[in-house]
Amino acid sequence: MGNKQSRTPTPRISPEQLEYLLKTTNITSKEIKHWYRIYMTECPSGQLSKEQFCKIYAEIAPHKNQNAIQEHIFRTYDQDNSGHIDFNEFIEAINVTRSSKPEDKLRMAFRLYDIDQNGCIEEREMAEVMRALHAMTSRDGSSTAVEEKIKARAKRVFDRVDKNHDGQVTVDELVNVCMRDPEIYNMVISSTKTSGKKGS
Repeated sequence: MGNKQSRTPTPRISPEQLEYLLKTTNITSKEIKHWYRIYMTECPSGQLSKEQFCKIYAEIAPHKNQNAIQEHIFRTYDQDNSGHIDFNEFIEAINVTRSSKPEDKLRMAFRLYDIDQNGCIEEREMAEVMRALHAMTSRDGSSTAVEEKIKARAKRVFDRVDKNHDGQVTVDELVNVCMRDPEIYNMVISSTKTSGKKGS
């Protein structure tokens, strides 16, 4: 039959899945198809594992000491807690990251901080995420002084958003307070590296 090499078929998203993502995100059909080809080429199983995600993340955003924050970001994107990120979750994460709506950014930040995924944030969870981000981006290293600074920042933000002082912050509390307080909004969003300014 000659020396013709068989070509791998170009991955094509199903019409049903495309229609769903067009309805639930602000990403265009052309972009979704583009991302689908890339996603399925890199992850033919359609299930992006934590190890694959961390490898890709390290290539896209190379930083030292990023293992801890990679774990938190993966958990944020893995919305169904399956241990994998499927294509819908992948596109929905891109959609939120691109969103110019402050509420969308705050809800993504909430999922990042809600480590045990019980629907509430505790001060220790906020401090843990801030600690992971600091380790990745700062040159200060780790010391007692740095740890105290991180705890103080977490306490300051937490005390401002925990309006009923019950030791827990719901997503509604976080959104409502931050939408009224630009200073706290910027502290929450800049901590997640999602955005630095309200509405940006």
